[in-house]
Amino acid sequence: MPVFVADLDEECLLGYNYLTRMDACVDFRQKRMTVRGHDVPFLHEVRRAEVVTTKRLRLPPRTEGRVQCHLTHVMKEAEGLVEPVSDLRLADGVALGRNLVGAGEELVTVLLANFSDKAQNIPAGTPVGACEEVQQTKAWRQGERPHVAGPLPGFLEDLVQRSATHLTEAQTERIHDTLSRHADVFSQGDLDRGRTLLVKHTINTGTSAPPQVPASLCCTGPP
Repeated sequence: MPVFVADLDEECLLGYNYLTRMDACVDFRQKRMTVRGHDVPFLHEVRRAEVVTTKRLRLPPRTEGRVQCHLTHVMKEAEGLVEPVSDLRLADGVALGRNLVGAGEELVTVLLANFSDKAQNIPAGTPVGACEEVQQTKAWRQGERPHVAGPLPGFLEDLVQRSATHLTEAQTERIHDTLSRHADVFSQGDLDRGRTLLVKHTINTGTSAPPQVPASLCCTGPP
């Protein structure tokens, strides 16, 4: 394999002149830099907290349930993302669902699923995952306005109330906003479900012949 070596006459550090002029001090061990007395981190420090159950939860086989948890560190300035942790071993067959946590929230309701064939007990005080700080930016297209959630139809208001039983106020507002954005995809009754040409349903009857019904005459009056 060929190796190419640059022909440099002088040793240099990228940005050396600027760093010297700004009285910069670089500490590679601590991964920090001081510029004119101000600390500048090399990398953005991502805050992380454990997600610990506050109540006991019993999961029957092949079911899922919600349980309230608290964070060991509150994300005060940014939202957090609750995710499973590979080195955190839960009960066999139990998995954690991802969830967003609002800035400043200490309590969060998470979804746990039991994929095993036996009941699983999750005691209070059990670490079930981790929450890491996330930075969200949303760029709007030119001429596009952000969506403003309006009043929901009655049939969706009932859905919000039933879904918000174990959710915080901020999480309930996010559900309200999501349903408001996509209210047109929900059926309001049995007569507005429509049809689709994207899926074709076939009933396999094997070697059985179609059923036959003898013809009959229906008389509505005297012959």
